[in-house]
Amino acid sequence: MRIERTTTGLIIYDPSMIIKRKCLQYFALSSPKREFFIYNRIDDNHTVLYVTSAFEHLEDKALQDELKTVNIKNIRPSEGDKIILKMTREPRSDLQRDCINKLTSSNSKKITVQLKPGTGKAEPYSRKIPSPDSDKGWKLMGDIQLNDRVFDLFGNPTTVVNIFEQGMKDVYKITFEDGRKAFCTSEHLWTIRSHKLREWSTVDTDTIIKSLKRNKRNKCYIPICQPVQYPQKEVPIDPWVLGCFISNGCLTSGELQLYAASDEVPNKIASLYGYTIKKITNISAYIFYDTEGKLVKTNYFFRNIPELIDVTNYKKYVPDLYMFNDIENRMKFIQGLLDVNGTIEQIKNDSSISYKSNSKVLLLQIRSMLHSLGYTCKVIDICTNSLTYMGSLRFIIPNTVKQLFFSLTSKKICIGSLIEEYKSAKYYNDLRIVNVEYSHRERCRCIVVDNPEHLYLTEDYIVTHNTFMSIYSIAK
Repeated sequence: MRIERTTTGLIIYDPSMIIKRKCLQYFALSSPKREFFIYNRIDDNHTVLYVTSAFEHLEDKALQDELKTVNIKNIRPSEGDKIILKMTREPRSDLQRDCINKLTSSNSKKITVQLKPGTGKAEPYSRKIPSPDSDKGWKLMGDIQLNDRVFDLFGNPTTVVNIFEQGMKDVYKITFEDGRKAFCTSEHLWTIRSHKLREWSTVDTDTIIKSLKRNKRNKCYIPICQPVQYPQKEVPIDPWVLGCFISNGCLTSGELQLYAASDEVPNKIASLYGYTIKKITNISAYIFYDTEGKLVKTNYFFRNIPELIDVTNYKKYVPDLYMFNDIENRMKFIQGLLDVNGTIEQIKNDSSISYKSNSKVLLLQIRSMLHSLGYTCKVIDICTNSLTYMGSLRFIIPNTVKQLFFSLTSKKICIGSLIEEYKSAKYYNDLRIVNVEYSHRERCRCIVVDNPEHLYLTEDYIVTHNTFMSIYSIAK
């Protein structure tokens, strides 16, 4: 038995009979309100038990004696780079400057300056806010209510504890290097740095506009968000398998059919579902037979996702259930796409991963999914007209994670050899702002969340950081 302690509970590998019985007793039979457990059988000899942290603290002598026999290893999720803000006493906006001047220049013995809480951090009602509580994966800023949950910089859910209406405001569009866009007011606060100084500071949108106007070569960057922790949801088709068929399956065929360069992927799909495969003569297409030797029909295999049946290559897309699922399911889906149709090549002394598709919607959704995992990428239109489309998505990710985007051994070896040959010294933890421009006027509001990252206490200041939102584009 081996136990790992995470931030939310325990992962118990090959649990003893005592552990199994205690889980059933306390979590299955006692009907608790918050605790839960998940029992997963890997094979006939190995099992894994996932339990919440409450299990470790139950007052049960037999349980505690059993836990004492195991060295519990602490496992913490990866975190982003620590952001150190260099604090000054300079006002961040004209509003603050006016208030300070009023306080310091008045001859009155008593003077009070009162501002509405949350002033200066407004965003438009139409902005899509990533949320773990919506089946669509997001809510409009105008629809956010108290106790709704959004995400912080580190991808963790955090609760909205206050909302401050700002009325009609000028809205500015911020465009980033990889094509992402954000919308906010000129007073909105951003944590940025330049590549020359490498120090983080907090400024408003107006300051960024003035900096870019003074010199177009000025470069400022915001931190990349960590992977967004959408909750795990049950899926009707394995996400890796769905990725394979979205990537290179024929969804308009009567028989379940997949195009592949070899039988490695079809065989893996067949083993997951108990099927057998047959290659269609003269073309790289495979069909599937069930345990009774009958052809597997497309409409049967996709019966729980009927909206994908008869979808052509130009209209393929990712269902919301897979777009906004947990990290593991999102990664498996992308692995399916790349295992079948991902390209690995050398570009400018570095290894590169790309994916091509006839569906612009699909490419934009995959881009959004990569953003939600904390990575950047670019969509490049290769051929576009009224009848046809072909585009390519180029992954901009560190060498250290490139092999994680494939499940096939052959492709892992291929990308691994390129990584070994071409070392990359690129920096992937920030995102450059390339343009800020006026967009429109709209009703705006700002929100306050119950999160320790929202307030940074320093020696001189408490600096609010609701700019530490998860900046990733939600595909339309």
